[in-house]
Amino acid sequence: MTSSRVDVRGRWEALADELLEALVPRTDASGALVLPPGPLGPQLGSPGLTRTGRRAQSALQARLRTPEGLRRRAANGLEGFARSGLLAAYRLVHADEDRREVLAARLRRGLVAGTTRGGPTSWPEVTDRSQPVVEAALLAMALHHSRPHVWDRLGEAEQDVAARWLEGAVRAETLANNWLLFGVVVERFLAAVGRSPAVSRAAGRLDAVEAMYRGDGWYSDGGERNFDYYGGWGFHLYLVLAALLEGGEQGRQELAVHRERLRLHLEQVRHLVAPDGRPVALGRSLTYRHALLVPFWLGVLLDATPLAPGETREMCSAAVQRFREGGAPDRRGLLPLGWRCDEPVEVQSYSGSASPYWAAKGFLGLLLPPDHPEWTTPVGAPPAPAAPCVRVLPVPGLAVTTTPDAVTRVLNHGLDHELPSAGVERGADPAYDALSFSSRTAPPPPGHGLPLRAVDQLLLRDADGTWHERRQPRPVPVPAGSVAVLASTSRSPCGVVELSSRVLDGGWELRTAVLREGGEACAGVLAGGSAATGVHTRRTSGTAVVVVGAGGLASVVVGVGGWDDAESASTSSWRRAGGIGVPLLHRRRPWAVGEPLTWLVGLRLAPGPHEVAAMLVEARCVAASLA
Repeated sequence: MTSSRVDVRGRWEALADELLEALVPRTDASGALVLPPGPLGPQLGSPGLTRTGRRAQSALQARLRTPEGLRRRAANGLEGFARSGLLAAYRLVHADEDRREVLAARLRRGLVAGTTRGGPTSWPEVTDRSQPVVEAALLAMALHHSRPHVWDRLGEAEQDVAARWLEGAVRAETLANNWLLFGVVVERFLAAVGRSPAVSRAAGRLDAVEAMYRGDGWYSDGGERNFDYYGGWGFHLYLVLAALLEGGEQGRQELAVHRERLRLHLEQVRHLVAPDGRPVALGRSLTYRHALLVPFWLGVLLDATPLAPGETREMCSAAVQRFREGGAPDRRGLLPLGWRCDEPVEVQSYSGSASPYWAAKGFLGLLLPPDHPEWTTPVGAPPAPAAPCVRVLPVPGLAVTTTPDAVTRVLNHGLDHELPSAGVERGADPAYDALSFSSRTAPPPPGHGLPLRAVDQLLLRDADGTWHERRQPRPVPVPAGSVAVLASTSRSPCGVVELSSRVLDGGWELRTAVLREGGEACAGVLAGGSAATGVHTRRTSGTAVVVVGAGGLASVVVGVGGWDDAESASTSSWRRAGGIGVPLLHRRRPWAVGEPLTWLVGLRLAPGPHEVAAMLVEARCVAASLA
């Protein structure tokens, strides 16, 4: 959609209002607890519940009346208030007087009720490594942006109470990742409003965060190579805000550094949103959805974007539309847990019914005045790429390719979600370990058996019949003269696996794996392609297989060398998506050290049987030319 004749800002404001007003009936009488229905929420009964459902609801209500239940309810209600409160703060800055006062009054009322100790709706205290640490920082952010209308209009005693509660985030110990920045933002906000905490910890925490910077605008979220969307919504946003709150010469110096790093970051992450607005699904906390738009709007606000005026607006508006088409918000105006209804993802154990409202961060663009060139500059539709283009992101070890039908794939040779330096091994995590990600698929949840474990993976079978994923990929230099775009090494009990990726005409990826430094004997190998949801077509021919799912998305794998046969496997584990199909390649013989395995992978739109047949023929021809 082009926006030259459309009030796109008005649509963003309307969406913000839709989300905020849908939460009004889910807010308790004090205004301090916002409780969307779902995990840890009120779970009130509704017409049409079965008898069994009503018994379950009654049992849950009884648990929520226990001290632990009340604590969980208060924590979830705080999360809902803080996250929707940030959205309200963004919305009210340039709202008309009536709307601004409605939103500001809700914020003032809820803040006073939540921070008043001993009340029935008091928020939990901010303690070490507790969820209120996160929400305190969001509240500080909201209060900063809405300060003339919220904080400055509180009475002195009300400010004292609120400041004492917020100060808990400064004292509290945090996780050694993006959480370090929560206390920094709270500390600097309190200093900015004349209520400096008794203890300052910002300098040490900023030093620890600086150690997580890896270059080219990328921060690793606590581990050695934990790269994901937290770089934008969890690092750049808070670092910029912390610099702005600090002010003075120190603040200006910090801001100059972060503006340049943000520009470098945007040069790369801009390619993680497909031309049709579909973001690539990778990493954890995908239920935050719209929040991945944070760095794009932040770049405009700081004049640090490589995009032309209007291009950020178009990209972000298209992404918002894709999320709406995928059920966020739903028919009630609420943000459910998940990603897109046709691309279900794992929801982390730390997520509750209010967690999706982290999406509020993605409305940062509402801080831009209505007459800003980003809102007013006409932009034409971007030209579709005539041929697949490849962009290598060396720091995270990724390569991004987009085909003419607007399918964006990310080839992964560097993401990791383990903490080897801390002696922590989390286990396989498809949101980081997969060989590729895309704008049309989502990584499967961990902890499942085959075929889900094989989605976009290379599995090695040991002599006991146990399958092992490749782990801890590390980018390695591509040899001079090589046609590969990226290469990496990874480990498994069967030895070190060397993997390279080459992008061919037509958007095909050629993968080559070689076993180095063998460990236990490798008795077999399984390679999987991308998963297609709602599968309706499967075709197999020799070592070539294609599965076609909803919307005509076709996933293909073709064995080029070293494979025995192929199959299409299916599972109904993702019932919301109508089940999935996975194209698989088998090597049923032992895999020797030094022996290459080569296979072709493709992901395209093939809406009809003729397109599917043509795609399979093309894949086999390409494979034959490489054999």
